[in-house]
Amino acid sequence: MNSSNENHLSCRQSVYQEDHTIEKEVASKNKQTCMMEKIKIQIKFTSDQKIVYSQNGAILRVIEYHDVEGKQELFNNMDQIRNLFWKGQNSQNKKKEGKWIAFWKKKLLQNVGGYYKAGLKVGLWKDLFLNYQGWAQIFEFGEYSLGYRIGKWNYIKKDKTIGGGNYNNNGGKQGKWIELDKGFYSKKKVHFIPYILIKNFMQKEIKI
Repeated sequence: MNSSNENHLSCRQSVYQEDHTIEKEVASKNKQTCMMEKIKIQIKFTSDQKIVYSQNGAILRVIEYHDVEGKQELFNNMDQIRNLFWKGQNSQNKKKEGKWIAFWKKKLLQNVGGYYKAGLKVGLWKDLFLNYQGWAQIFEFGEYSLGYRIGKWNYIKKDKTIGGGNYNNNGGKQGKWIELDKGFYSKKKVHFIPYILIKNFMQKEIKI
């Protein structure tokens, strides 16, 4: 197997052989107001298997990917672009294999990560919350089966469960959920969105 330093990314994007660029909104901390705001960045997928993050022509980060057939995941905020790294193994067919671990600001995130089999997550995982950042150090814990979440999954903050719910065997959410707002950070007022899934329809109530 080949050792590789990869990056955990949050939103999946299909990769093509030709160069192409997409635009994406990501969260960024405003240094003057100390609040989060949305900014637009450019993400270029190159034919030599690189992902180039940039803003107005300035390169923010360049990463390499190996699994050209799989869908790549993309960062959701500037904190992730600057500080998040994953390390693990790739098999001879360039798919992720075995244990993968995460680093934040070059420091190991304890017990974060899990195992891949032929490029798919399997078994128990401690995942990063979609908007994980310095202001939102939230984790998601549960089980994968061939890339699909199954059973009970919890949102974890400072070793305490703050939300979650259940997935069916096809990776779909079911039953009662306490969903964390996807744009959550410590100073945001709306944190939790409780709802019940009834035949694929939601009944919601937002708590402030």
